[in-house]
Formats: sequence, C-alpha cells, structure tokens
Amino acid sequence: MMDEKRKILELLEKGLITTDEALELLAALEGAHETFGKGEPGGVEPQIPVEEEGDGSLFRLDVNVTASDLTFALGDGEKVQVAIDGKGAERFEVDEGPGYLRLYERRETAWPWLFSPSFSGSPRVAITLPRGLRFRGQVRTVSGDIQGELPLGKDLLLRTVSGDVDLTGSLAALEVHSVSGDLRWRVKRLFSGDMSLAFHTVSGDVRLFLPPGAYGIRGQGSAVSGGVELELPGVETAKHGVTYRLKRSGEPLVDLKFRTVSGDVAIREGVV
Repeated sequence: MMDEKRKILELLEKGLITTDEALELLAALEGAHETFGKGEPGGVEPQIPVEEEGDGSLFRLDVNVTASDLTFALGDGEKVQVAIDGKGAERFEVDEGPGYLRLYERRETAWPWLFSPSFSGSPRVAITLPRGLRFRGQVRTVSGDIQGELPLGKDLLLRTVSGDVDLTGSLAALEVHSVSGDLRWRVKRLFSGDMSLAFHTVSGDVRLFLPPGAYGIRGQGSAVSGGVELELPGVETAKHGVTYRLKRSGEPLVDLKFRTVSGDVAIREGVV
C-alpha cells in the first residue's frame, strides 16, 4: 500500500492531479484495505446484498477471501458446486441455503495472517454455477486472482487490492474496484435493457471487450497518467484534460465509467 500512496503523492507533487483528487484516491486506497481488515474475531462477517422487491428469484452470491485464487465456471447441473484444494482449506466456511451461497475465511485478523509465512500456501477455490442461474452478489479478495465465466446476472460488486481479474459474463450492472490488480472483462452478450459497467483502479490496467452491435454507448472516464485506447465504431469521443466522454446513439444503452491514476485503459468492440 505504501507504494501506491507514494505514487499518488508523486502525481500530486508533479501537478498531474489536484489536491482534492489526491485525497479522494488516498481515501479509496485506505477503504480498499480496511474492507479486508475488518471482521469479528474468528472470521470475516459476510455481507449479502439487500434483496429488493421482485428479486426473490435471484441467487445471491457472496465470496470473501484473502489470497486464494478464485475460478468461476458454468456447469450443466442444477446445483452450485464449490471445490477448495490446497493447504489451508480448513479455514474456509461455505454457507449454503435456498437461493444463496456465502464463502469466506475464518481468521482472527486479516492483515497479520496475510503477511505470515503460510501466506504462500493459500488454497485454490473453484465455484461452478448452473448455466441457467440468475444471480446478484459481491466478490472480494486481497491478492488472489479471479478468473473464469459467470452466468447472467443482475448486479455484481467486485473488489480486489492486488489480484488480477479476468472474467467473462453478462450483467445488468457491474462495478469493479482495484488498487493495483489488472481488470479484464468480456461482455458475452447484451440485455434487452440498459447495462451499467464501472471500473475503478489506481495503477491496474483495465481491458473491456464488448460484443459488436448497434447499441448505444454513453461513457465517461479519467486517466491521469495512463493511456486510453478506444476501438468503438461510431462512438463520438471528447477529451478535456484527463477526462474522456463517449457517446453513440442506439438501444439498448451501455453506460460506461472508468477511472484510473496510472493504469492503461483499453475498450474494444467485436473481440469477445
């Protein structure tokens, strides 16, 4: 975390960001680490997204791990399957019930354990979800990588500190936060309704792949010192300082948001 703080302060000193922007980034950085450092003795309290009216048929997914790599896959069965392999598997708790899955680790405190000699022995976690499942949820990790494919979903909040994310899926709303991990998301298909995709990182790169089509795009983002590459046919792009605005008419509408300090951003259409 000190390296990321130093990078933000260097950008402020060079005049590449304002004081308010620096404070916002530092607060976001502290918030990312505090998220994984909290929890009552003996475990990290899992949080399930609040169910909204009309969402009773959605499967609720909550995953909170520290250093373990996560792999998501689609299966032909009707049940969610969880496989945990490797040293330290006994630390994990899997709480399943009608319409929900919670997976988290038992530990007294997150950060002392994170820097212990057994840190490198983290197990691997594989979660297989039925293809026809409709879900909403959140996934959190500190340094573990997240990869694979997800079924159709309503919304997903994904947080990582230094782990990389490489996922394929179709969600009505996606929000991803990272400090230094790289983010790669492939949108497999569009919904008949609007979609919202948001990516926030300090130094990690962002790669977003959209399917080809005549849908509308509305977007805004910022990259302080990172490069931005946009390959979106027919999209009008305006740049003011470090801020970008995107627009293309059509339906349904894909609302894009990205923000990074020093990471590179690439958004492409037609490569899924």
